[in-house]
Amino acid sequence: MVFLLGPAEKERWKGNVIQSIEKYPILSELPLTQILQALTCADGYVGNDSGISHLAAGMAKSVLAVFGPTNSVKFAPLGPKSESFQD
Repeated sequence: MVFLLGPAEKERWKGNVIQSIEKYPILSELPLTQILQALTCADGYVGNDSGISHLAAGMAKSVLAVFGPTNSVKFAPLGPKSESFQD
């Protein structure tokens, strides 16, 4: 398991959340080319309503996209192994 954190996660997550995942590798604030390289090596991806979730789905990765206030029916990533969950 590897965590991929962008600026939004680093801004919104409290220090104890970050500390709880530090036992796993954390990739942070990578350029898009390096994110694509990381996704190429991934067996699956769990993420929020974001462009990265759409990239992973477009790469035919197993994707679970978790949605909050946005509409998962309208904005779900499309891919052969993509599922969405509306919170």
